[in-house]
Amino acid sequence: MDTEPCIPLNHLSSPQSHGDWATPCPLAPRYQSKLSNFTGLPLLSHETIEIYKGLRHFITMKDGMPVSHDKSELQPLLDMAGRLDRRLLKLILLDCLNPPSQMTVIYKLFGNAALIHQVMFIRQAPTRLSLSNILSSRIRSLVESIDPAALQIQYPDIMLWVLMIGGIGGVGTPDQKWFAEMLADACLAAGVRARTEIASTLANFLWTDQYLGSVSVGFWDDVMRAQGRKGWG
Repeated sequence: MDTEPCIPLNHLSSPQSHGDWATPCPLAPRYQSKLSNFTGLPLLSHETIEIYKGLRHFITMKDGMPVSHDKSELQPLLDMAGRLDRRLLKLILLDCLNPPSQMTVIYKLFGNAALIHQVMFIRQAPTRLSLSNILSSRIRSLVESIDPAALQIQYPDIMLWVLMIGGIGGVGTPDQKWFAEMLADACLAAGVRARTEIASTLANFLWTDQYLGSVSVGFWDDVMRAQGRKGWG
């Protein structure tokens, strides 16, 4: 691959292949092509999709563990997830994405949402809510700076997922209701009833039933109320 002027090679992952991810990613080639074509950043598109494959692989591993697993069983997964976290941080801190444009903001939206996903549903660390609240606020600021409807047309699954994760990460803050309204609007545009149909809608992109767990009950209640006000009761 040729280098991209704004992306130092040491900001991207090593050239090792991750083709051995066990979890199928049916949308990966299509989204890599879309990202590359719309943003003109083929290297960054490749790195983003490699990270996405890792997210799918690790959540599949986590969901497949017994409920009462030992910490020692989880540690290898946490170690691998930690390396993915560092790749995500490099992604969202790239100089060429600051400030993000309508074309490139998708990388920062995905990266921040992916960190919420990792912290809340892979690591489940004691400080996960405080960190997730911060990341949720960052996502909101990014969404408010661009035209989200245009991005939803280009990347429908990614944007539904980002808005959902932003709301779950914003639990207990004013951002929770803001994301609930945004997700309700996005679901209405896509013809999706939020809580009852979003699992099947996002199954091929990225989904875990942990998204519907106790920590997110308040968010989903807000989404259902928002959809009810919009005629989807």
